[in-house]
Amino acid sequence: MVKYGLDFNGVLADTNRAKSDWIRRNLNIEVEPWKTDKTLCVPIIGAEAYEGMSDYVFSRNSTLLMQEVPGALSGVACLSRHADLYLVTMRSGKRMDYAKEWLEQMDILGHFTGFGDIRRPDGTTKTKVELAREFGLDVMIDDDERHLVSGVAKEKLILFKNGASSDYTVPNGVDLATNWEDVRRILGYWDKRDCF
Repeated sequence: MVKYGLDFNGVLADTNRAKSDWIRRNLNIEVEPWKTDKTLCVPIIGAEAYEGMSDYVFSRNSTLLMQEVPGALSGVACLSRHADLYLVTMRSGKRMDYAKEWLEQMDILGHFTGFGDIRRPDGTTKTKVELAREFGLDVMIDDDERHLVSGVAKEKLILFKNGASSDYTVPNGVDLATNWEDVRRILGYWDKRDCF
């Protein structure tokens, strides 16, 4: 089986919409949901505001109220028939527990082979890249391009920007998916009966 790594925030759970809503309510700034990953959003709202927003959006209550990114549930079901799936997220500790609880609530927890924890036993943290390499991923799907660097996956790097314009510029060697239908196309699952 090939190994696919999936980010949680903005790829499975629609946390990016919740981030955009929080920014509008608390900072009176309009940021499109697909621009709320850390790389694009911190220059807009600042690191301190981003952390405050994250504390709210990644809380248990907020996490469990999240909708799926459209197509994510059927996408996970499809991909799990063709690959071992690994949750590769910067969430750890209780925040990882909330993500697993959300996956269980959405009835897709059982589709995952493994869950990465960025915490080392000594209390330091790994990068998402280190975690992905430990799993030996063939494909990595993430909404933040800083995690899609050479060597993080053997075959494909997919930048998932739900709702972004299809002419969004991506780094060399990275495919852009603006929805789950794009993921299907990029990975070569053309027959909808087989996948979506």
